[in-house]
Formats: sequence, C-alpha cells, structure tokens
Amino acid sequence: MADGNRLDQLFVKLEGGRTSALLVTENVAGARFRTQLTFPTSDVTRAVQLLARHLVNRGDVTAVAGARVRVEGLGGLRDAPELKAALTAEFRRLASDVS
Repeated sequence: MADGNRLDQLFVKLEGGRTSALLVTENVAGARFRTQLTFPTSDVTRAVQLLARHLVNRGDVTAVAGARVRVEGLGGLRDAPELKAALTAEFRRLASDVS
C-alpha cells in the first residue's frame, strides 16, 4: 500500500443551493479522519469534481477509487456509483497532471 491517506467514505448532501460533503479518510495505520466541506453549487457532480481537485491539491490523499460514495436525500442514504465514477475519473486526471 502506498503511503498517504485514502478516501474511505464520502457523504454528499444538497443544502440550500450548496453541496455539503463529509469525507472520511484513513491513513496507513488505520486512523480515520472526518472533514466537512461545502461547495457553492447545487450540481452534485460538479461538487464531486471540485472535491477531487481539493484532494489532489491537498497532496496527502493517494487513493479514492475504493471509496463508498453516498448521497443523502429524503429517503435516507443511497449509494451513488455515478458520483464515485466522476470522483475517480477527475482525481486520476488531475493527479496525472501533477506528476
């Protein structure tokens, strides 16, 4: 396993025209960290792309592909494979630009 943190879970919620994201990252020792971010868009796909940019620029997150991505709505939480795909693709694209 590469050194660095990996994104373990992502919870996305639309709130008043903004998108809220709760990230759970895990380091190689197994310690988990929670981070709350807000993106100024009601487009959750765009928010996930902005999140990918944030994670690449942060520099300590090395993997997002294994993350569980869920969206909170009126019916509770649901898995969001389309957002996971968007996050993974954008993270890989941006990470390859950095290296």
